[in-house]
Amino acid sequence: MLEESIRLRPDVIVADVSMPLLNGLDSARRIREQTPNVKFVFILGYPDEDGPPLRLPHPELLSRNGSFMAYRRLEEHVGAFRDFLKEHGKTPEEQELVAAKLMGRWRSGAPLVLAPDKDDPELGADPQRHNDFNYKQQDPFGYAVPLGSHIRRMNPRDTGANMNRRRMIRRGATYGPYLPEGAPEDSKERGIAAFVICASLIRQFEFAQNVWANDRNTSDAQGAIGGGGGFADSSRQPANLTPAAATTSVLAIGRRSRRRAKPSI
Repeated sequence: MLEESIRLRPDVIVADVSMPLLNGLDSARRIREQTPNVKFVFILGYPDEDGPPLRLPHPELLSRNGSFMAYRRLEEHVGAFRDFLKEHGKTPEEQELVAAKLMGRWRSGAPLVLAPDKDDPELGADPQRHNDFNYKQQDPFGYAVPLGSHIRRMNPRDTGANMNRRRMIRRGATYGPYLPEGAPEDSKERGIAAFVICASLIRQFEFAQNVWANDRNTSDAQGAIGGGGGFADSSRQPANLTPAAATTSVLAIGRRSRRRAKPSI
């Protein structure tokens, strides 16, 4: 594990606390000696970009090596979405392009920044490439990925400020029965559910929801991107709550998962 962290130089290392030979906490201490720039942005009780941790939860058992977790459940109207695509696309190919423009990626996971005209399943299946892109140099005006698309609003990447303060770990899945292609809306509940892990619900999870996703000022500020400006003033706090996911290099150590890595936003 230590050798891999030195070789890969990840931004974040996710490790089980209990592991053979060397536990996760002792491993973290040794890794910090070799890679001091690694920040514990998801785990409570350690210094981050702002210095020593403040306002930690009690009891102390929860304030070190713990995390906050948000559970988000979003109902989706699949039939209505398909009708929308048919309304704005004359052919199946055009409908897929409309869907990709709304999301910023094709269904395979291939980003429009790297595959602007048609899906590239090989790119979508390659975890070394499907997140290797930026906006400021590769798509500053949103010609490939629209400025209001899902992945651009939820992760402005190099057009956002203080991005290290907005990173999150997330895992999502669908719920409810699958609606077959061509079937009308059946009023059954279906959608996506997600677990979001972070060190601060306000500056990470809530920031993404209230500032990047829902704040009209964020949308208005996007015009500044082409002129070298930022996506929005990510240094401020939202009117109510706030933060979000930035592209993060993660080295996961511990129990192996058989799931294929999914593209990030």
